[in-house]
Amino acid sequence: MPIIIGIDVGGTNTDAVALDLVLSETKPADSILAHFKAPTTPDVSDGIETAVKEIIANLQPAARDDIAALNLGTTHFINAIVEKDSRKLVRVAVLRLCGPYAREVAPFAGLPDDLRPLVEGYSAFLQGGLQIDGQVITPVDELEVRSVAKEIKEAGINDIAIVGVYSPIDSVARQEEHVRDILLSVLGEGANITLSHDVAGVGFIERENATVLNTAILPFARKTIRGFQKALGRLSISAPLFLTKNDGTLITAEEASTLPITTFLSGPTNSLTGAVFLASGNRGLDTGALVLDIGGTTSDVCAVESSGLPRPAAAFSFLAGVRTNFVVSDLRSIGVGGGSIVRLTDSKGVSVGPQSVGKELTTKAQVFGGPVLTATDILVAAGIRGIGDNSLVTNIPGSVVAESKLQIKLSLETLIDEMKTSEANIPLILVGGGSIICPDSLDGVSEIIRPPYSHVANAVGAAMAKVSGLVDTIINPTDEKSEEDLVLQVRQQAIAQAQENGAEAPEIVEETILPIPYVNTRSRHVVVRAAGRLSRSHRKLRNVAALSYHETDVDEDENTPVGQPIHSTNNKPSAPPVDIAKYRPLVRNHRWTLSVTDLDFIAEGCGILGCGGGGDTYASHLSVKKLLADGASVDIISPDQLSDNGFIPSVAFMGSPSTFSERLPSGEELKNSVNAVLKCQNRTLSELTAVMSLEIGGSNGMRGIQAAVWTRKPLVDADLMGRAYPNLWQVTPNNAGISLAPAAASDAKGNTLVQVHANSNKDVENMLRTVCVQMGQAAGISLGALTGHQVKRNAAQRSISLSWYLGRATSIARLEKRDIVDSILSVSAGRKILTGKITRVTRNVRGAFTEGSLDIVPFATSPRSPAVSETPSQSQRIRVTFQNENIHAFNAEDGNTLASVPDLICILDAEDGRALGTQDYRYGLRVHVIALVGSPQWTEGEGLRNGGPEAFRLGIQYVPTALFREPKSVIREFNESG
Repeated sequence: MPIIIGIDVGGTNTDAVALDLVLSETKPADSILAHFKAPTTPDVSDGIETAVKEIIANLQPAARDDIAALNLGTTHFINAIVEKDSRKLVRVAVLRLCGPYAREVAPFAGLPDDLRPLVEGYSAFLQGGLQIDGQVITPVDELEVRSVAKEIKEAGINDIAIVGVYSPIDSVARQEEHVRDILLSVLGEGANITLSHDVAGVGFIERENATVLNTAILPFARKTIRGFQKALGRLSISAPLFLTKNDGTLITAEEASTLPITTFLSGPTNSLTGAVFLASGNRGLDTGALVLDIGGTTSDVCAVESSGLPRPAAAFSFLAGVRTNFVVSDLRSIGVGGGSIVRLTDSKGVSVGPQSVGKELTTKAQVFGGPVLTATDILVAAGIRGIGDNSLVTNIPGSVVAESKLQIKLSLETLIDEMKTSEANIPLILVGGGSIICPDSLDGVSEIIRPPYSHVANAVGAAMAKVSGLVDTIINPTDEKSEEDLVLQVRQQAIAQAQENGAEAPEIVEETILPIPYVNTRSRHVVVRAAGRLSRSHRKLRNVAALSYHETDVDEDENTPVGQPIHSTNNKPSAPPVDIAKYRPLVRNHRWTLSVTDLDFIAEGCGILGCGGGGDTYASHLSVKKLLADGASVDIISPDQLSDNGFIPSVAFMGSPSTFSERLPSGEELKNSVNAVLKCQNRTLSELTAVMSLEIGGSNGMRGIQAAVWTRKPLVDADLMGRAYPNLWQVTPNNAGISLAPAAASDAKGNTLVQVHANSNKDVENMLRTVCVQMGQAAGISLGALTGHQVKRNAAQRSISLSWYLGRATSIARLEKRDIVDSILSVSAGRKILTGKITRVTRNVRGAFTEGSLDIVPFATSPRSPAVSETPSQSQRIRVTFQNENIHAFNAEDGNTLASVPDLICILDAEDGRALGTQDYRYGLRVHVIALVGSPQWTEGEGLRNGGPEAFRLGIQYVPTALFREPKSVIREFNESG
């Protein structure tokens, strides 16, 4: 009778259960042999030891030998990051294996200002890295690595993150392992080294960020896990210890000592796993269900996949303000729980939460003699018995009770509806200590299941967590090996990895295959995950997770600082936070000097104007932010200030967003391309009047700012698209018959080609794209130059200003809890099409373009909720098609067009209003769909032919979304006399 002990250490309580693994397969509730709940102790190891001791005491005397494993879930490590606890974090050295690439954005640049000084220790760019097809950029230089190792040692740093370009697909050269071995030969075996490919998949900065966090917490995590092991050793338990991971599966204690980041967000996932297990005897769950976990402060909901695992979240997640890409569960929360504070509003209404008395419920709630009116008091006043003294809440007016219950019901219904992916009713499994506040029925829910032992569902989930294997790689099909053969090989690798990790009969539970544009092969990005139940074999488990409890080690106080004292690398005092609602840009004598706040606004606005394309602004934004922090100055001028014969080149990057997300630019590509164009025109840098971004949409909206820094020339408040378009020839000069040649493309290695003349602008496009493929699917480009007269007459005017106003509007709306869509529409003419959920996404690659579509259905509305659609036709499913950028939105039922190019179809994350790229679209994502009217450069004449429905063969007539409004000018509105 194998027994699994599951333990979940929360911020308030430590829960534990003992579970009969064999009986669990047929009788889930009967398999719970013992359970225990107690307050979490300051030293969590003490609480764990107490909980396990209590569980063992409730088992049969001989059952100790039947304990096959102990599965532990804890939020302990993430708390140290969130709290910025300098006693538990160490300085990190980051080594990038990148050759000439990935120098545009410095290591640690993606960390918040209050975390970065605590962990930034040292960084270096080394030879190494791979191209997207697996070819080596440059070999590792052993002498270079040894030299860097000595510098790290002299700096007193012992914790190192190694991050190689495309290291997740490096199965041949194994460069990260090679560099690790060289470092250990110099630094000794005591050095703590994290390899980025062990942490996350493709996405360089996000993987590096996650690797830095893992490395910074590593010594503390190892010490804490040793404490867990010692606690179990004192109880004479020989069973192996596993920790639960963010994705609902298990990792051995030894592996968790190396990769603690994989356990950071395991708490909510444990609740889901436990809820599904406890409710598994109910019919209908095989078609999917939601789990609602109501605690004292929040209610959390997550969706169950057919595999029984939680639905994974989007590609990127934010952890303590740090953007990362490791696997986490798709979880939504609201501030409503058993301890939520109930207040009467000025309008004589009632509000419930988000403030809460939390773990002080039994002393502060009125039903326990306290002074605070809580959700629990409301439920007791409504008739629930067995909680506190109901006579203490008899004076609560019936109208307050009724309105409070309605507010709780509507809040939970809204939360549930946002997690659903269709309007069909769905089963809901209810767990958590605050579950009494949930009514007996909810709109959109077919059945509310309240399983036994729901108050310890998180510990049950830890006990029943599965074991997984994950493979994240790039495959390159050939005539000898088809895509099907290579995908099958990846599946087999995932299954083998799961078996090696201790899974019994693992199956494929997740598979994603994404095409990659710009490559001259049939390359695909493949992610496969396999999972199975924990093996029932004691011997196999002990082989997988062999433990040493270190009984002879000296006991360590968990709160003793780890590593060396942490000193800030930045001696400058922190700048006071900016009040963005009152912020005014610096504009003197009609020159706008950029600040970091301006940059933040512009980056967000560029994301909106990208219409799903243009590339993610994240890396280019960080790059420019670092330039400004290092003292660079950028002035923006109006096109009106240009002399007619001025000389203004435009710059951009061409290539696959997939490549840019992993193989970052060096920062030299644009310089080389501009210099090459100048040289072929017998011009010098000093002759430039100003510079300009080729397109304002997406990442390229930042490129003009970069060019302004190194040329020391002003940036023009204009661009050549006014948005993002998929083709290079879809620029405003082409509409006027202006040649784009000479044009140049350059890569990080210094390879530069110039097209001096072209028969047509489409020929410029074709030539540069061919060069771009040869340069590894990404290149910096420069178009010769426009005169000042041409910029004033033909460019999209005030586009930098427009991005600034859009970014400011969304930032203020987010801060002040205003409607994001209304804020955007107050800046740019347009309309809202729909707020809903993505239910289907298709993608394929044709040449240099990613094409596809997504279907979106509206949120269901409840009686007290505002309608989300503006016309009856919009209450039905809509479809948005894209070719790099979104080009057409129409009613999927009757085909009626809702918006099309050249208008801007923008899809925003409904949670925070941030613009989404086509690479971010995924099943179940909640979104706003809006359309902004296009620039007059595109809505008539040659512009409409080049950038409207005809150019994309849509077979429809263009109908403007709204009447165009000229963008406001930041320079004109905020100008001061100098």
